[in-house]
Amino acid sequence: MPMNLGERAKAQSILQRLPETKYYYGWMIVAVCLLSSFTWTATFNPILGVFMKPLGDEFGWNRTTVSWASSAASLVGGFMGPVVGPILDKRGPRIVLVVASLIAGVCLIGLYWLSSLWQFYLLYGIVRLTTVGGSQLAISVAVANWFVRKRGRATGISALGQRLGMVTLPFMTQYLIVAFDWRIAWVALGAIVIATGTFPAALFMRRRPEDFGLRPDGVPDPGPVIRQTSGQAHQSGEEVSWTLKEALRTRAFWLLTMAVAQGMLVGGAINLHLVPYLSDRGLSDSTAVGIFSLYSIAGAGSSLFWGFAMERLSVRRSLIIIFVGSAVGTGILMLVDSPPLAVVFAILYGIAFGGHMVLISVVFAEYFGRRHVGAISGFAAPLERIANALGPVLAGFVYDVTKSYQIAFVIFLILYALSALWMILARRPVAAPAAMPSH
Repeated sequence: MPMNLGERAKAQSILQRLPETKYYYGWMIVAVCLLSSFTWTATFNPILGVFMKPLGDEFGWNRTTVSWASSAASLVGGFMGPVVGPILDKRGPRIVLVVASLIAGVCLIGLYWLSSLWQFYLLYGIVRLTTVGGSQLAISVAVANWFVRKRGRATGISALGQRLGMVTLPFMTQYLIVAFDWRIAWVALGAIVIATGTFPAALFMRRRPEDFGLRPDGVPDPGPVIRQTSGQAHQSGEEVSWTLKEALRTRAFWLLTMAVAQGMLVGGAINLHLVPYLSDRGLSDSTAVGIFSLYSIAGAGSSLFWGFAMERLSVRRSLIIIFVGSAVGTGILMLVDSPPLAVVFAILYGIAFGGHMVLISVVFAEYFGRRHVGAISGFAAPLERIANALGPVLAGFVYDVTKSYQIAFVIFLILYALSALWMILARRPVAAPAAMPSH
């Protein structure tokens, strides 16, 4: 769609303010997303899992009680998706990332003075709300808007920040808890969120390449965007973008939403309860954190692999393989009773789940285009976040009742298998006649 005079003037003004670079500016967006992904790991369930035993020892809270702080906020945050999504399409991710980072950082620091359960629910709830309701959606929309042909590798690179955070931050948190106490650990996490989440996004994040007079992937001419899929070029003359209303009429949208939601339910639960589960199975606390870090390292390597694989296999085929691998990994987790078997789990599940986190962030853009990806992803967010909220609570409840996670893990294995089935059925829909090109 050609720009009017006002839009051209705005784009030219933006171009004049940009520094001269020899590379496509989309890679700067990827770098900002990588830092942001690292930042938001401080608010993820694995970090809360490291705090679970210290909080229980100090306040007598059981694991269901601690899990609810994350789950309730994730639930509320999911319902922000339909509101935040259109804002991202119109205004871009910068304002969302900056405001969310400031709020989350201040609340994490505020946990230094924690003395009661309502304070924990309030402060940590706000932290999770900013993560689920804003930052995660903003990062996925940013990468999807700047890349089409190279979207897989761009997403894989940006996801390295999250995997790096999941490798380093649990160790850092555990060290601070042992060397000082859990209050100092919260302050350190808050400082990291403010420092790495606010300034890069404020300075360098932009909405989409068309605002700069550029095209996705740095393509120099307005020719068709071609994506290699399964070794053959997929070409439709233009990248087609579906509206939210059009996407909702397709079976693929609902199958994708169910597959992603079930994966998020299981992933959130295992991430939160993995460290205490391994400790319960006889591993020391430091070994349990080390296994979690190994799982994250495996995920970091697989992020790049799955990003490139998506460009060749398609996001659908890649997710089928990933969900099957995650189901097998969950089965191995049920059998863990020694460090060697825990290592096998960490590598296999890490490789699978690393790809899972990469591909679910772009799956809607791959199926329905860039122009309305914020609105479409945001509409799916409530169901996904409900699932993400229920997973940790379900696992905590099963443990509190049975003193074991095994029943929960059986349910999780079945859900991963069903997610693979939904992806098998979720074929890319035929472009709607009314769908507009994305540029």
